[in-house]
Amino acid sequence: MPIRVVVADDHPLVLSALEKLLADSDEFEIVASCRDGGATIQAVRVHAPDLLLLDLHMPGGDGLSVLRQLRQD
Repeated sequence: MPIRVVVADDHPLVLSALEKLLADSDEFEIVASCRDGGATIQAVRVHAPDLLLLDLHMPGGDGLSVLRQLRQD
């Protein structure tokens, strides 16, 4: 069973590189890719991933505020 991953980064090149890196492995399944904090919170709530790769500097909620919100959930 692959590790379910949500990837969050506001830089398209970084997000694309992370997606490519994980997609090339049978060990990971990308369940969502997000470019801002709000979308990341929603994706984690919907998909309940095993792993969240999170950029600390994003619009709509930086990584630390996203973590705080998810922890409250």
